[in-house]
Amino acid sequence: MLRTNFRKKNLITATTYTVLFTYCLLAFQGCKEANKLDVDIDDIELKLEILRFEEDMFAMQGIDTIKEAGALRQKYGPFYYDYIGGIMGWGNPDTKEAVDRMFYYKGSDPAKRVFKISEGIYKDFTPYEKEITDAFKHFKYYFPKAPIPKIITFQSQFSNYIDPSGDGYTAIALDMHLGDTFKPYSFTQPEPVPDYLLKILTPKHVAIHAIRSHGNSLFGEANLNRNFADNMILWGKTLYFLDAMMPKTEDYLKIGYSPAELKWAKDNEKEIWELFVKDKWLYNTVSMEYSRFFNE
Repeated sequence: MLRTNFRKKNLITATTYTVLFTYCLLAFQGCKEANKLDVDIDDIELKLEILRFEEDMFAMQGIDTIKEAGALRQKYGPFYYDYIGGIMGWGNPDTKEAVDRMFYYKGSDPAKRVFKISEGIYKDFTPYEKEITDAFKHFKYYFPKAPIPKIITFQSQFSNYIDPSGDGYTAIALDMHLGDTFKPYSFTQPEPVPDYLLKILTPKHVAIHAIRSHGNSLFGEANLNRNFADNMILWGKTLYFLDAMMPKTEDYLKIGYSPAELKWAKDNEKEIWELFVKDKWLYNTVSMEYSRFFNE
């Protein structure tokens, strides 16, 4: 099953971060102490399987499209089906029509230009592999018997699927991590990427999104849409999970803020709590009302 953790229309607001930050203070008192989550992972051996779907797709020659698509399907298994049928919406992955749409896309000038820009950043994936491996070593430290997914990179045509997880894989859309000054984000269809989301669409967020996606695929969303407090607790757990997996990574990156926004959230913690209590948000069960605080 294809899962994703990205929704373009909304972002966790500054007030929401205050809720999550305060949850950490209440539930995990070590947040203000020395980082007890910075555990020793030097002896943990882990070699991630990292597959570059976008490179394999753009390398296809188009001489025998059915045969080439079959080889891609054989190599990528469930992700191929999720990519063709879900992420890109090209129809039944086993049909010639879907294969034709894939080859049409990869042959288009806009797709090739984006791929060229992406390769300029990610051709050498070594720095990002190191960060992701470090995060999954922390995961293995806490969950030594849990399986480790394949890491698959891909090009998404600027879709909502920034960090999908599926059967045996966690994937990252590299075209959604080209930097906050990448101008085409302002012209994506059917809607441009809002300015407030641009700060998380950077190379610095590749590893964060990879490990968060994997964590959410295992533990997340079970209590969503019950009430405001349940969502607050779930997102607090998500942030704590990120702290445990990436203890050396700056908090503002993990929450998706600028340093100034994070400072504002901390400075205004008391006032935000007063607002939530006064307006009786904590046990609000109307998801259409409270979801704006949590949807990303």
